[in-house]
Amino acid sequence: MYEGEYRAIIGTGGIGSGMLFELQGNHTLGREESRAAALNDCRDFCMLHIILHYVALLLGSDHDDASPFRTVPVGKVGKDQVGREMVRLMNESGMDTRYVITTAEAPTLFSVCFLYPDRTGCNITTSRSASSLLHPSEVHAVHRLCLEYGREGIALAAPEVPIESRLELLRMAGESGLRRFCTLTSAEMTDPLAPECIANTEFLAINRDEAAALCGMQYDHNYPGPFLAAMAHKAGELNPGLKLLVTVGEMGSWGWRDDLWEFVPAARVGVRSTAGAGDASMAGLIVATAAGLPFIRSEPATRKGLAELPVETAADFAAVLSSVSIVSADAINLDTDAGYILDHGYTLGLKFCPELKKLLN
Repeated sequence: MYEGEYRAIIGTGGIGSGMLFELQGNHTLGREESRAAALNDCRDFCMLHIILHYVALLLGSDHDDASPFRTVPVGKVGKDQVGREMVRLMNESGMDTRYVITTAEAPTLFSVCFLYPDRTGCNITTSRSASSLLHPSEVHAVHRLCLEYGREGIALAAPEVPIESRLELLRMAGESGLRRFCTLTSAEMTDPLAPECIANTEFLAINRDEAAALCGMQYDHNYPGPFLAAMAHKAGELNPGLKLLVTVGEMGSWGWRDDLWEFVPAARVGVRSTAGAGDASMAGLIVATAAGLPFIRSEPATRKGLAELPVETAADFAAVLSSVSIVSADAINLDTDAGYILDHGYTLGLKFCPELKKLLN
């Protein structure tokens, strides 16, 4: 059971659904290519929903005001069946959806995922959707909650809503003392507001493509030094106190804080789909931080496998929850509960620190 110092998370980002095509052939889809693909019956969800599902589940949220931990999404859905279904599922997982607005001006956000035979993939997401219409003034509606929770609150700014609206939440949360988590897409790294978003957060979680767009250097796992140096320089320039997590695909992730890097290997599991893995990683970062775990070790360790050391940092648990995601065909592993994660970890030979054992038991 969760008994930490935080009492709520307030998050904004995309809410919606999608479909997944399994492509034939591993080569990257060409600009003018027509290729056969099988339509998969797995369930897809958008960023805010995925992240907050795991947070609500593991921190024991209920959608009524008596809940010891509240999970509050702020977003927009269309006046359609997809929107109604997403809100229903969010309510079922314990979220307080009173700040999810229904609009008739645009349909609910929808994405199409392309999955290659090697289980990597990409998404195409509607640009004109209900989520894209979320205005900063509508995000400002949770200002009272930010003031109420203050240092006992967490804020999350995720893509698929306008960057101006995310920045509004980050600013409000910062003024009220909430702990802030942020992520940005590759395309958004060149947005004039991206540096301000990064300056107004304590945690930034991005993948290697997004990191390359930010620092101008491609990641090479055999020679990571130049990339890490460029990334540290850029992050330090924008926000010296930042805690940065960069996921690097099947290899794992790198955590950076106070000019120190630590590599966290990925858990070795059978991959069914990578859809939602990055969002699960962010959720793991939030949950472990709420449980009181440090971001990375004070003396960064060197290891080849995740099980070589106990799961005792937020970056470690982010890797665990990411591996829980990729063993499911759905973007959210709907089989997940605390016991499932414990069993999953023990199957991988992982040892959980006391704080995580208490949370997951």
